[in-house]
Amino acid sequence: MKIPAKRITLDADNPLFRRVYPVVLHIFCRGVQAADSKRLMLGSLASIALSPLGWLAIIFKKAIHLAILLLAWWFLKDFIYQYDSLDLLLLFFGVIAIFYKNIYDEILNLILTILVLVTGGGFLRWVCAGYVSGTVFRQKFLTTKPMEHLVAMTVPVIPVRYRDRYDEIMDLYLESNEPDNEEKLNRILEEYS
Repeated sequence: MKIPAKRITLDADNPLFRRVYPVVLHIFCRGVQAADSKRLMLGSLASIALSPLGWLAIIFKKAIHLAILLLAWWFLKDFIYQYDSLDLLLLFFGVIAIFYKNIYDEILNLILTILVLVTGGGFLRWVCAGYVSGTVFRQKFLTTKPMEHLVAMTVPVIPVRYRDRYDEIMDLYLESNEPDNEEKLNRILEEYS
């Protein structure tokens, strides 16, 4: 008998995930609305403080690209050196090209996190209030990649009852290859229909 594998990704094309995602966002938004401003600000500060750790993983993932760039630079620097500091400029632009998408994402994440911090959580509450009330713009905005990152970083600071429910549903989804867990998940999702 084959043991069902645990889902390791959140697949947007999975029909079950398309049912789960709005429910967990709704729970998250209720939690944000019930959260204390100080906790939301603390979560933002923690996100900013921990962001350099993410760069270690990014650099590790791009290590091959970076190694190729550095080797090419090393072998060509004598040839390029005759053009007065062009070697360092090319190296700089090479590194920027490798990490462009990550830098862009990190800047967006930082701006949104600072916005939550400066507004005392008001920005996130505004987005969540629109999500819960059905405002289309705010619903779409909450599901963008930078906002998904903000949600992931904010879940730990919402009140425990919302965080536990959020975690319960996500855990059931991630283990929904087991029939019992899928049944439990379907029953919970029907409550929110």
